[in-house]
Amino acid sequence: MNSDWNSTAAKCGRSVSALAKMPLSNRLLRHCLHAILPTLVLAIFLAAAHAPAVTAQSPGALPTAAARFEVATIKPHNPDLRGFGIVITGRRFSGVNVSVGSLMTFAFTLHPRQIVDGPRWLESERFDIAAEAAEGDATPMRILAQRLLADRFSLAFHQSKKRLSVYQLLPANTGSKLANKQGDPNGRGTFGFHALGAMEVHDATMAEFAGWMQRYVVDRPVIDRTGLSGRYTFQMNWKADEFQFAPIAASLPPAPQNDELPDLYTTLEQQLGLKLKAAKAPIEVLAIDHLQQPSAN
Repeated sequence: MNSDWNSTAAKCGRSVSALAKMPLSNRLLRHCLHAILPTLVLAIFLAAAHAPAVTAQSPGALPTAAARFEVATIKPHNPDLRGFGIVITGRRFSGVNVSVGSLMTFAFTLHPRQIVDGPRWLESERFDIAAEAAEGDATPMRILAQRLLADRFSLAFHQSKKRLSVYQLLPANTGSKLANKQGDPNGRGTFGFHALGAMEVHDATMAEFAGWMQRYVVDRPVIDRTGLSGRYTFQMNWKADEFQFAPIAASLPPAPQNDELPDLYTTLEQQLGLKLKAAKAPIEVLAIDHLQQPSAN
């Protein structure tokens, strides 16, 4: 994914770091973002530092009013913009073809099933979002996204508990195989999907990995029970089934035809020495009390 950004930025005559410093009103920046965002068809790439994956976590309270984007524009999705997802670079937050539901799963680090009592348009209405944090503001992007939901969509909610079907991420009976897949201990976990069933992970904790799996791949929350510390780098290739990638399946290329690829569960065990165990557990959910269409820019 980094190569996609670099090559596209080069075609625009600027480096990625130079683009990150431009104000959102800059025409060149808007042109380059329109070129870069379609690469989300090939991969979704988020910095875990902006979305820590404490899986199946409590939604918590909204941040203080001081924690907000310096500027934010929300528009109905432009169908000419291909792709789906959120890109974070420097102080800039860009989303294309995102629903309020997907923005909430990012902001609160939740599985979609942990969001209840939402309006019918929670997933059907799609938006393009361009926002920028103030210079020197170190507030995590997910916290700023929470404030954006409160300010522009008038989100109000309360916490509740609901017994849900979950997956527990555990070491396989044969033991973990991650010892030879150590990543940078000081790295910022990142991941990408190049196609259905093609995942690349860099410098991620198991909690982060579980969080990405629950938000984009499997159909239920994932709880990290591996007991593994450290950060790991690895790739996974499996034959995805119809129950996986529901939030983004339409935006990713299909996997190459390969009947020899194992399913997700076999891949986890063979390549990583991990397993997903189905279970029932009481999970914190975010119950929506109020949500409305975004206010004017």
